[in-house]
Amino acid sequence: MKDATTDFLSDIYKDIRGCTVVRHTTPARELNKLIESHDRVVMLGHGSPGGLFDREGGFVIGDDNVEALKGKENIYIWCHASMFVRDKGLKGFSTGMFISEVSEARYCGVSTMDDAQEEIAESNRSFAELVRSRITEPTSMIYECAFNNYTTSGMYDSEVIRYNHCRLELFT
Repeated sequence: MKDATTDFLSDIYKDIRGCTVVRHTTPARELNKLIESHDRVVMLGHGSPGGLFDREGGFVIGDDNVEALKGKENIYIWCHASMFVRDKGLKGFSTGMFISEVSEARYCGVSTMDDAQEEIAESNRSFAELVRSRITEPTSMIYECAFNNYTTSGMYDSEVIRYNHCRLELFT
């Protein structure tokens, strides 16, 4: 979905030719056909253990999409995506709670600094760049790249990056 706090995520797929980008609420049946027609699905935005949020307060990716997602190594980047992936028996690279805005940092007790936005912007940029650099490779390579390089990219001493780094997961 179009959201200023997740715009940095569009850098992950911006250079991929022939990809289908869905940035609006789509009925599950239609979305499942799109999912099934692609080798990998990259899901980005805000969410919960129940799925990836849509604009109306529901889920654009949720229980209705699990069967279509099975058997693929997908990328799930939203807050608590790893719980969704684990609970549904899915495969791929995912994030747990992922701080991408100041209110989330404060909520998680990671940063109450007035200038936390700069630190978060650098964390977001670094993370998106690392994922983009390996986006066409197997999810294990994306995970390895992000896991091995995220804490040494950008700001070397970032509370936000350290917090997010501990919440990167690979499900095989």
